[in-house]
Amino acid sequence: IAEDQETILNKEKSILSLQSLVQEKNELINSEISKQEMEKQFIKTIDEKNVEISNIRNELKLDVTKTESKLSVLIDELEEEKHITIQRDCEIEEFKRKLESQIELTKTHKALKMKCDELMKEESDKLLVINEKEKAQEENLIELQSQLEDRDTLLKKSFHENVQLQKE
Repeated sequence: IAEDQETILNKEKSILSLQSLVQEKNELINSEISKQEMEKQFIKTIDEKNVEISNIRNELKLDVTKTESKLSVLIDELEEEKHITIQRDCEIEEFKRKLESQIELTKTHKALKMKCDELMKEESDKLLVINEKEKAQEENLIELQSQLEDRDTLLKKSFHENVQLQKE
């Protein structure tokens, strides 16, 4: 568009200079040339100017066509970029939803892990109490067994003594 404006400005300057030249020639013709020659000169100048104006119009039309073509390409590219942006926005939203879901899952996982740790600690404490009770029971059994063995030994000794006493 800037190039077109510059081209138009240059063409307008050319037209102004040509109009100035025509005016000078008209003045010169009025003073020196006959009316018929002046008409011929005028028609010739008008024809030349018409050709120049036609050429300028054609150049402007060509420039406008090129600019419209470039503009069309840019509009298409802009539409494509808009589509890509919309698609990426949708992907971002989907990622946000997935992230929120993962955060919720993580929170749930942490809560479950804490609860499991609590339950495991409770069970561990219970097992320790049970183990302590079993150890105490084992110690009591060992002590009882030791006492029974001692009694058994005493009874056997006593029995043997009684038997020997009776034999004597």
